Amino acid sequence: MLLAAVAAAAVLALLATAPGVAAQGTGPTACPLTSYTPGTDYFPVKSKPDAGAGFTINYKKYYKHVQADGQTYLLKMCNAPPIPDNDMKVFPVGTKVINIPVAVAATSSGNALDTLLALGFGGAVKYASPWGDDLVLPCAQAAKANGSWAEYTPSVRSDDYSVLFTAAPDAANPKTVTFKAPTLDGSPLQQAEWVKFMGAFFNAEAAADALYESIARAYACRKTQVAQVPTPKPVVAWIALADPDNKSKWTVNQGVFPRALIADAGATPLAAPVTVTSDKLLSTLASAHVVIDATPRRGKNVELIDWLKDLGANSLAEAPYPFAQGRQLYAVDRSRATNGQEEFPVARHQLAAFLLSDLVSILYPQAQGEGYLKRRFLRNMASDEGYSAPLDADKCSAASPLSADSPLRIVPANADECAAGTVAPYTGASTVIPGSDAKNSEGGKNTTPAAKSDNIGVIFAAIVLVLVVAGFIVFVAPGLARRYRERRNQQYMQEML
Repeated sequence: MLLAAVAAAAVLALLATAPGVAAQGTGPTACPLTSYTPGTDYFPVKSKPDAGAGFTINYKKYYKHVQADGQTYLLKMCNAPPIPDNDMKVFPVGTKVINIPVAVAATSSGNALDTLLALGFGGAVKYASPWGDDLVLPCAQAAKANGSWAEYTPSVRSDDYSVLFTAAPDAANPKTVTFKAPTLDGSPLQQAEWVKFMGAFFNAEAAADALYESIARAYACRKTQVAQVPTPKPVVAWIALADPDNKSKWTVNQGVFPRALIADAGATPLAAPVTVTSDKLLSTLASAHVVIDATPRRGKNVELIDWLKDLGANSLAEAPYPFAQGRQLYAVDRSRATNGQEEFPVARHQLAAFLLSDLVSILYPQAQGEGYLKRRFLRNMASDEGYSAPLDADKCSAASPLSADSPLRIVPANADECAAGTVAPYTGASTVIPGSDAKNSEGGKNTTPAAKSDNIGVIFAAIVLVLVVAGFIVFVAPGLARRYRERRNQQYMQEML
């Protein structure tokens, strides 16, 4: 028992790392207010989410009014007096009053759990689901293995937690909070704003704002870098099965998220119907240079041959289209747990900078050079490119600084060059367009472009060589020829004598 207790404590210690690395955590949150003073502003730091983020936060002296997905939440400072009846009359029936900061959290949403870990509240979690083989995040796997968390099931009593973060609305339970980030019809950065939503429940606005800003800066850096690429730009199709359990219908560039991502990566979203039947999908993709299949596979990762058979083809040769001939077909499953479950569905909302860098590395591999050698999510199904090292409990590490390929990173390692302001605009053509002057990188890996000074040196050496040859012909060769003729004449005279 002592060893088990020590192991559980070690997990909590591992969770307590530097901010913004999806691994930090604290213990159950204690109420910081021991004595209430009327008129005091208990929320000096106030988050301001984007208007398109899908939620709003309005601050009062000792409570917050949060509106999200048609549900009203009043987040009242713990140990403060009840919200006055006159204030309560303003809010609709069904408004949920929750004491903050949340002391004990339960979650049935993998996206909410990922955000809790990123903000440092993994130690406040008591119950979680998905569970068992469905756990993906390294620190979630570690917490399960060491008994720090228990499985959330409907049989868990609401008295055992302060808040239950869910993926779907539940008006009947006054303690449920819907975390809608992954289903929001918004841009990648608007989905990332939901870290501020979670921060409000823990009075962690400062940490949430800082985390969001780090994501936004890294994202904006790559977006700006490829903003001046020449036309025509590559055409990209973001597709997914409309129902993962039914292979008859697909969506193409559905919603704001893929269209914004593709445009921000310096490409053009494929113009196509939003929904397409399987028998017409390949012809619909005829003008695409890159195709990304974002279907959640739930541990049943698909390979190229399976993908083609589902569409009635046996090889890419049967699809005479740019994406097929260029072998530019990707899945979003490169990062996955040992059980095959993908990281993308639970983490995409706060790993927007990784996703953009992934796509830029495919379209313009020379832009990031060797600073971004391995993609996080996008795996080329048409090459022999494999998966990243499986996510497991051992990767829940408190090591600082994090390694460049650590799965606990929220932004890519090469984001440091963005902060330093050393990223120059990239104006080369895309490698995925047939006939492009840019050199394609093998296997999706990036190559460092030759330095300008090296090119100048090659040109200078060629000029010198031409001058040397010309000088030899003009000045040296005639003399050699004259001496050769004189020797031949002398030999001829001697033979005549």
